[in-house]
Amino acid sequence: MAMAVAMAGAMVWAVVTVNLFLLERCFKMSNYVIVRTFSAGVFAGYLESRSGREVVLTNARRLWYWAGAASLSEMAMSGTKLPAECKFPVAADRVLLLEAIEILDCTEAAKISIEEVPVWTA
Repeated sequence: MAMAVAMAGAMVWAVVTVNLFLLERCFKMSNYVIVRTFSAGVFAGYLESRSGREVVLTNARRLWYWAGAASLSEMAMSGTKLPAECKFPVAADRVLLLEAIEILDCTEAAKISIEEVPVWTA
């Protein structure tokens, strides 16, 4: 009897652990973030994965030039107040960024603001 209770407890623990892992993975995959890299610039997109300084974003736009936000912190919190003056090229389906030095979670308002900036082309 004690063995059955111990096994049931272990099974419940395993199920809870797996569910928490999946919940955390889904949350991380849906986070819209801004990533500053050491030399490739700044990107905004959906965080797919992170391993050390390597970050994978999906639907990622390079924030080549921005106006209407004093810093990336403000951009992550409020977005841009001057979208017509920003230079954000077309979004890449997926990008692997090396040497990420800063990752900022974005608010929903900031995400909408960034996504609504017109695509900049040469």
